[in-house]
Amino acid sequence: MDGWKDAQQRELKFWVSLVRGDFPGKSREDVRQHIYDAGTRRIAHFQLSEIEGRVLDAGCAIISLHEGRPNVAVVAIDPLLDDFAREMPDISKLGQVANVEYRCCKIQDVEETDFDVIWCTNVLDHSDDWQDMISHMARVCKRGGLLLLGSDVRHSKKTLSGAHISQVTEALLLYEVCKHFDVEWHTPIQDDDRYYFCLKGHLGHEIS
Repeated sequence: MDGWKDAQQRELKFWVSLVRGDFPGKSREDVRQHIYDAGTRRIAHFQLSEIEGRVLDAGCAIISLHEGRPNVAVVAIDPLLDDFAREMPDISKLGQVANVEYRCCKIQDVEETDFDVIWCTNVLDHSDDWQDMISHMARVCKRGGLLLLGSDVRHSKKTLSGAHISQVTEALLLYEVCKHFDVEWHTPIQDDDRYYFCLKGHLGHEIS
């Protein structure tokens, strides 16, 4: 747990440095657009237009990628949101903002079990127990609900020594997800020096 707490503090410093260094004086919308552009590039195989209804953004960082999108009501969670809001009050918020409710918590703390979509990208390798996170994704997802999941894989020793503390591989990720979800497709995505593995699945849904 101490290792995870240390990694979370490094993650906090990363975001504070990014916002203050790359976006000094920029508006919240400028930062949100940057996160949206970078995020959608790394998960280009996901069709955002198919995401509707109640969405759980599990690990939203400073701003949910889904903020302002039509046809979705989002609960966005991150265990660092209190710290983000304290350090960057003009950028990171708590409570209701547009179509998003921001909560400082982990997925294990979420009580609702009726989400239409579980969205989780670039989060699992920051977790102290990513397998447990996946089991809770299944718990909070409604029957037939959609899972859209992407994670860094094939980490180097350098990246694992920072905020990324858990080794996630394609094979292990697919194995854990298939315990709970019917996987429709999965694919690798190379983005600069980072290698992502993305998948789409449904909870108890018959894939045609």
